[in-house]
Amino acid sequence: MTNPTEKCAVLLTTGEQGLQLIALSVPVELQFCVDAGAAAAYKFFDDRTTVGLHDHIAVSMQAFMHSMQSTHEPCAHVAPGAVEWHGYTDAFAAGYLGRIQQELRCIHARAHGRATAIMTPCGAWH
Repeated sequence: MTNPTEKCAVLLTTGEQGLQLIALSVPVELQFCVDAGAAAAYKFFDDRTTVGLHDHIAVSMQAFMHSMQSTHEPCAHVAPGAVEWHGYTDAFAAGYLGRIQQELRCIHARAHGRATAIMTPCGAWH
C-alpha cells in the first residue's frame, strides 16, 4: 500500500464518459503502466468477439510486458534479470481492473438512477 502522503497514480477519464477520476494505491512513477492497463480495458469493451475477461487481461498483460521487456535496455551496472517487473504488472492490472470497475459502477449507477461512487486519494472509497 502506498503512503497516503505520497503521490499516487490516477485512473484518468474524459468528461463525456461520465467517469470520475480515481487515485490508485500505485506510485506515480508507474502512471504509464496504469494508463496502458486502462487503454487495454477499453479494448475489452470495444471488442466484438466473445473473449472472456480473464483471457483478455492475460493476453493484454502479456503483450504489455513483452513490449516493456523488449524496449528495456540492460545497463552495465544492472545484472541481467535484476529488473523488478512485479510493480509494472501490478500497476497495469490496477489500471485495467480499475477501468473495468469504473465502467461497471457507472452502468450500475445509471441502471438504478444513482450518482457514481467517488474515490479519494490513494484508494479509500466514499
